[in-house]
Amino acid sequence: MQQQLSYRVVEWCRLRKISRAQFYQLIKKGMGPESYTAGRGRYVSAAADRRWEERMEELERQRKQALRADSTSKYRDEMV
Repeated sequence: MQQQLSYRVVEWCRLRKISRAQFYQLIKKGMGPESYTAGRGRYVSAAADRRWEERMEELERQRKQALRADSTSKYRDEMV
């Protein structure tokens, strides 16, 4: 089985279970995957998809750590 090297935006969105509108919102916020145009199409490479997934996982870890730190500090404040 041959590995896919790049995805059209619609394919990538289907893979990640998001709408095209959400894809372009992510791009606008600077949180989307790296993409490129070829001809009239826009594509996301498999490598860019992996980097995006790793970045999203790291952001989620940071978010959870921040929540834990916040809840711990609130607990300490209540104890004082």
